[in-house]
Amino acid sequence: DSERVLIKAAAQKPADPRVHQALGAVYEGLKDYDKAELSFRRALDMDPKDVNTHVNLGAVLLSKRNQAAAVDFERQALKLDPQNARAYTVLG
Repeated sequence: DSERVLIKAAAQKPADPRVHQALGAVYEGLKDYDKAELSFRRALDMDPKDVNTHVNLGAVLLSKRNQAAAVDFERQALKLDPQNARAYTVLG
């Protein structure tokens, strides 16, 4: 399955933010929000200007009912990309 493939990819390329971003998306789809948050945070540590990772992490935090942190990440995404429709959607 995709989770297993991405875990293997993360072990082979631990400094590749795209792998952690993809793994976060898989965990988000599985509603494993703790693992999704961890993966997105790892991706942001490696690439702090990735708009999609900010948006995705905000969405996960909102799913975890951490609205204040979610809003912070969506606002950061909008600073990087003021036209990002998904960030506006997550903000409501």
